[in-house]
Order: sequence, then C-alpha cells, then structure tokens
Amino acid sequence: MAPIVGFCEILIWLVAMSQIFSNLTNFIYYIAYAGGFAMGNYMGLIVEGKISLGLLSLQLIIRENPEKLINLLNEQGYSITTMTAEGSKGLVRIVLLVIKRKNLPKILELVHVNNPKAFISVEQVKSVSGGNFPITKRWDLLKRKKVK
Repeated sequence: MAPIVGFCEILIWLVAMSQIFSNLTNFIYYIAYAGGFAMGNYMGLIVEGKISLGLLSLQLIIRENPEKLINLLNEQGYSITTMTAEGSKGLVRIVLLVIKRKNLPKILELVHVNNPKAFISVEQVKSVSGGNFPITKRWDLLKRKKVK
C-alpha cells in the first residue's frame, strides 16, 4: 500500500510543480500549493489517528496504590511487568506494558481514574515477539471515547 500512496503523492507533486513553474508570476499558485500541502498533512494525521495501527510501549511510574490498576490491567488481559524502584520521593512501582495503539485511550483513562498522579511515558514500538494482547471486539471500538 505504501508504494502506491507514494506513487500518487509524487504524481500530484509533479502536476502541482509544473503548474507553479509555468505560472511563476502568479502567487495564488504558491498559496494554493502550500494550502494543499498543509491540508494533506492535517488529513493524514486525522486518518492515522482513526486507524491507530501499530504498537506502543507504556511505562507507568506509580507512587500511591498501584495494586488496583495492576489488577485491572491483568483482568483485561494485558501482559504487564512490574518492578519496585526508588524515586526521588521514595518507593515507586514501575509498570511496563506493550499495547496496540488503538487501546491507548482506554488504558490512559484507566490510569487517570485509578492513579491520577502517575507518570506516563508512551513510545512507539517497531516490533515485538511473543506476549499477550487482549482481543478487541468490534463493538468495543465503536464505544471508544476520546481521552483528553
């Protein structure tokens, strides 16, 4: 799919550039190209957010009552790893998990409800081997809410 999209992108670019170069004195073409480029980036971000492909690595650092959140994540089928560590303000629990990107809003909501002061780090994951991922029902995807 990526090569096809790349082909179309370059084809559009070539057509746009030929129009600009054949009308160098008309600044409207410059504005139209810049506006189209900006709109394409914006639409790409929206589409990427909607399809939510890929994996994310979450690192949660929790100081207060981590057990409830840990149990909730385990009950929902997430494979988690926990460690006890020492932070600048005392003992903390570090919770590590790899999730599907589309599950991020749901997990962030769980964290904010159960541990609003948790430190959350989210990183993209290129690939993984092994592990368990909860099965997402199609109906659950329709009920997802946006988390701010």
